[in-house]
Amino acid sequence: MIKCNSKFAYCDKCVADMDAQQSLGGTICCDTAEDLEYNKENILTHCEYAELIKDNKPSIKLENIFLFDVAGGCNGGLIIANDLDDAWEKLAADRDCPVKDFKKMACIAPITTLDLTRNIHNLY
Repeated sequence: MIKCNSKFAYCDKCVADMDAQQSLGGTICCDTAEDLEYNKENILTHCEYAELIKDNKPSIKLENIFLFDVAGGCNGGLIIANDLDDAWEKLAADRDCPVKDFKKMACIAPITTLDLTRNIHNLY
């Protein structure tokens, strides 16, 4: 993450690291970051207010979270995996079952923001 040390900084964060909500839909802007095409390396090199902050916290991206449900509606939940195939392999290994057989009795789907508000059993 790039910290902005300008007295005009919003959230003490460079706009290059902000999402749409943090930048209030693009309302929060920076001429320097814009001139440097939001390239983080260039911003760190050329902006006098930019400071690289190391974040040692592990981050989980939405695309790495999968919903799963096993036949009968029990033992469902979330699994973190690199991709869908990895999710199948992890769950099958956890159940001590070949992936081919596990696919017959389970359902796995990538999670979406909509899924966060819905019941897992609505996947079917």
